[in-house]
Amino acid sequence: MARTGFGTTLFCLLLLATPAVAEPDLERAQLAALIRQLEVLDHAARRSESLAHHAGRYHFDYARLYADLARIREAIDQHLNPARAQPREPAVAAEAAP
Repeated sequence: MARTGFGTTLFCLLLLATPAVAEPDLERAQLAALIRQLEVLDHAARRSESLAHHAGRYHFDYARLYADLARIREAIDQHLNPARAQPREPAVAAEAAP
């Protein structure tokens, strides 16, 4: 399997899209932007796959890339839309108490 810059690009996207100290709204916006960037990356990979010549000895493992992208997308979706309510910070809970 030939190595390409997809892994490096994906890693850089994850680093750039994750703020060091994030406020909840800003973090959600950044994660939503990352989902859109993953969609662009998925589209670019599908276009690249359609142009690929598989006659050579080595080829890029597009199925593995698509699975990795789906796993990352699912993790972000689960964070953005949790199955249960997330615990609040103790300071926020104390401020909300009457």
